[in-house]
Amino acid sequence: MIRILNVPEAQTSILKRKPWDEIPLPISIQERLENLFGEPVSPDEAVRRILADVRRKGDQAIIEWTKRIDGIELKSIIVSEQDRRAAYKKVPPPVVEALQLSAQRIEAFHRRQPNLSWIYNNEEGTLGQLVRPIQRVGVYAPGGGAPLPSSVLMTAIPARVAGTPFIAVISPPQRETGLPHPAVLVAADIVGAQEIYCAGGAQAIGALAFGTQSV
Repeated sequence: MIRILNVPEAQTSILKRKPWDEIPLPISIQERLENLFGEPVSPDEAVRRILADVRRKGDQAIIEWTKRIDGIELKSIIVSEQDRRAAYKKVPPPVVEALQLSAQRIEAFHRRQPNLSWIYNNEEGTLGQLVRPIQRVGVYAPGGGAPLPSSVLMTAIPARVAGTPFIAVISPPQRETGLPHPAVLVAADIVGAQEIYCAGGAQAIGALAFGTQSV
């Protein structure tokens, strides 16, 4: 039988959370950060430094941090059309079919969502809402320990349905190929991403936020 908790009970048990900055950082991560930066730094300070570097140096920062953190030397931040096409040969056909079917279902769901603009006028004034798509959307698809093509579908398709004209996907490189995981590339192609970029971590988010020579 499932126990039903009242509010005070829940607040002192299942809803009790420590603030993130009170959670002790594992020694292995502390050592890793010190090795990367040459001095002890907190995770948030590490992210701040990487973002500032990307904002200042652009592509060069992405390439340098990818090499330092992931041990991968990027040949190009932009994934070529040839690599995008080749990814289909590396993903089992049933997986490609599952991604295509998922894309169809996700799009059907979001097309049913109300997104109408409306204006109402009366003697007291005008009320309403204008629904306009964002002009450019950047999607980050995790791809380190577990590549998530579903992240591409669940974020890019709503943008496409809304009418966003430019969608970019960025995902970490695989050590073996120096490219994002093939399943992520296939998913990005299915959603019609105009550009696919190769980078991960804070440097990837910084690239989407600030822009670089390639992004």
